Amino acid sequence: MRWQPEGDAMTDDEFIMTLAEKAGLGRAEIGILGEAQLAEAEARIGVVPPMLLLKLYRAISNGGFGPMRGLMGLGGGATDRAGYTADRLHQLYADPDDGNPARDWPVGLLPICEDGQGSYICVDCFDESLHLWSPEGWDRSQPPQSAITPLAEDLRGWLGAWAESHCPALAHLHEVPAGSLCLSAR
Repeated sequence: MRWQPEGDAMTDDEFIMTLAEKAGLGRAEIGILGEAQLAEAEARIGVVPPMLLLKLYRAISNGGFGPMRGLMGLGGGATDRAGYTADRLHQLYADPDDGNPARDWPVGLLPICEDGQGSYICVDCFDESLHLWSPEGWDRSQPPQSAITPLAEDLRGWLGAWAESHCPALAHLHEVPAGSLCLSAR
């Protein structure tokens, strides 16, 4: 299901403008995604990130806005608390473990948002579905898929839900209060 406001269908450009308004029209200190950053990120990931994600990074900012702690950017964009952009964290996870091939990270699964409690929201670059990666509950003798659960049907729907439920009173927070269902705009 694609997120749409009531009434007429929303174009990608209208959807991006809606998210930009909720995000405070981007983060100037981060800037937008550049072509060189994208090329480097694609080389690290091994696949092209979802087109909607790229449009957002080019129109609003290279991460730093959106649900929870905000979207992680690509290349030199916004990072998680440990300082990783989405592509660099993907590269870290995808680094093969010759001693335990079961640890191989799923191809095209890109972590894009840290939840503030050690888990990551990941987008499947092939179908834009979202998944929750919970490394704390992961038995490292098992494949990473054992700690990855489906979260949302598509990126647009997930971001649309954030746009509808965004809590302006918490927009100044960089941390999401434990147990809060409200999503922050960092």
